[in-house]
Amino acid sequence: MRVNEFLVGALDSLFNVKFTAEMEEKLDKVEEGSVEWTDMMKTFYNQFLEWLEGAKDMADPDSTKEILAALEQVEEWAEPVKRGRRTYDDSETVKSVREKFEEDGQITQRQYQMLFNLACKYIEQIGDEQVTGLKLEKPEAPRTESHRKLELLEHVEFAPSRKIGKRTYDDKKFCDSLRQQVQNGRRLSDRQSAALDAVLTKYSEQIEDFDTIKESLNMVAKPETTDSGQTGELLGLLKNVQTWNPPVKRGNREFNDQSFYESLSGQFDSKGTLSDKQVAALKKIVARYAVQIPDYDNLHDQYGLPEPKAKK
Repeated sequence: MRVNEFLVGALDSLFNVKFTAEMEEKLDKVEEGSVEWTDMMKTFYNQFLEWLEGAKDMADPDSTKEILAALEQVEEWAEPVKRGRRTYDDSETVKSVREKFEEDGQITQRQYQMLFNLACKYIEQIGDEQVTGLKLEKPEAPRTESHRKLELLEHVEFAPSRKIGKRTYDDKKFCDSLRQQVQNGRRLSDRQSAALDAVLTKYSEQIEDFDTIKESLNMVAKPETTDSGQTGELLGLLKNVQTWNPPVKRGNREFNDQSFYESLSGQFDSKGTLSDKQVAALKKIVARYAVQIPDYDNLHDQYGLPEPKAKK
């Protein structure tokens, strides 16, 4: 009901009964051959873009003027940061949004929120009256232990990057990205902190006295697993597979046993655990390749594996 209310309210022209009737007539003419479908779609698409632009959640112009005025006081901007192929420059970002506002007289709510976050970041350079009026708050500083964890990883020899499916996992680049964020005074999210802890645990053997100092780092405890340490052994069984089934496409999705196994293996290497659902899926894959796994009959009972269905 909420989705319907939003769509009808924001895109009334598109969901109007009259438009629907006219569209059906045009489609009938396309079927008859009296109207070229590409011309009809081009006309529709141009209309649709206009409707879509009008449906965006736009920020209040007066509030936008206030936040831009506050940011005019900033004289010392942080150095641009490069992450992957993109370069993030606070000064240029504000300049770009300001030019858009001067040209169009409005910006989206998302752009306004970005300006607000930047104003909070540079709060020390903004007048008290504007800080109070805009209700700016100083961002939380990075956790002390985040600095310490990243320092411990500075001299670690990271494993080579690995590609699993379409994604590339590179521990060194990931840590460098977090280090840059912390150095810029930005607090790591809970999810980022947990991922950092996973990397720290992965390379703990290279860190002197790690067992002694880890309690002082407030590391996120690994979730308890119900597989009694079987996950690593199950993944090890699939190393025996020499011939994988070809990928199977169902609808828009492609199911690839080898890629899925490599994905689970990569996750287990990083986090040391898999979810119960993932372990169950892993057992099904092991059963699928039973013929290539030595002594499967005994392993079947030991690990509670399904009966093999495909002989591969």
